[in-house]
Amino acid sequence: MILWLYLGRRLLTALGIAVVELAGILLPPIAVSAVSRLGGVGPSVLMGYIPYLLVEIAPYVVPLAFLLAVLRSFGSLGEDREWTAIQMAGIHPLRIFVPGLVLVLPLVGLGVWCLGSVFPSLRYQQHTYQNRAAVEKLKDLLPGRTSIQLGDLSLVARRRAGADFEEVLVRIPVDGRVKRLAADRAVASFVGESLAIRFEGAHLLDQEAATSVDELTVSIPFSELTRYEPPSRLRSKYLGNAALREAVASGEVSPKHHTSYLFEAARREALALSFLVFLLIGIPAGLWLNREAHVKSMLVAMGIFALYYVLSTLVGENLVLSGALPPLVGAWYANAVGILVGLVLIVRVVRR
Repeated sequence: MILWLYLGRRLLTALGIAVVELAGILLPPIAVSAVSRLGGVGPSVLMGYIPYLLVEIAPYVVPLAFLLAVLRSFGSLGEDREWTAIQMAGIHPLRIFVPGLVLVLPLVGLGVWCLGSVFPSLRYQQHTYQNRAAVEKLKDLLPGRTSIQLGDLSLVARRRAGADFEEVLVRIPVDGRVKRLAADRAVASFVGESLAIRFEGAHLLDQEAATSVDELTVSIPFSELTRYEPPSRLRSKYLGNAALREAVASGEVSPKHHTSYLFEAARREALALSFLVFLLIGIPAGLWLNREAHVKSMLVAMGIFALYYVLSTLVGENLVLSGALPPLVGAWYANAVGILVGLVLIVRVVRR
């Protein structure tokens, strides 16, 4: 029991350190990605988008952190000669797996719940948030600027007079067509989900002879300016596992969706179970690394995880969609290979 508590505490500590370490490495590129996707929005809007990016990478970062923690925790057993002491004390080598298995159970359960129920809806909300961010960016463009360029809308003014644009040239979408006009004054305001622009002294330039209009108001929906098209909720990555399997059971989905739905649901559960795969591989690999565990653990962890990701997601998905493998086999075969490799490594370490 004392050994289990000792190993469990060491593993938990290493997991916390690994998560913080990976977060420190990944946060700068995440921030850059948020800026590139949203453009020139305010800091508050930008910070609100970062959690959605974290949801995208969490299913991969947390298992990688766990693998890194296992490599370091059990690599230090060999470095401190504790592994030799455990063997000499007559303790069965397989008992060192118990703390890891106890930790794996809640991680797998949490992974199944998050991947199958929570993350799909959050990923759909991410697109809605991007549209709201585009609207906020549009609102930020108006104060103090003499030009606006968004989608098919182009407005250039000679000067500003408070909130008004004076002596303007405009290309503006109206009823699906882009019209050109000049105006003495333009006043822009936001009405509901639209941008309303009121022109004074307007001259329509698209006719053979310019037509003058004392006052003209044009309302443009934000969707036309931001060119936002909401993604289909029928895509597998936006549906929870229960919804995916319910759609398959109903028999109302196309053969293509039938295959992708089954694969996506199984892939999520296989990814959640990757904690067990990495435990079985990580413990013997850490003991083999011995004194080099802290030096090479990051490279070894990234190599193992990259191989697992390629086999499970990239190769597996292509084989399933091409019809070479059934959905369940394509989703689970990488886990089966990983568990088999882990068991072989365990036997070799125990017999060493």
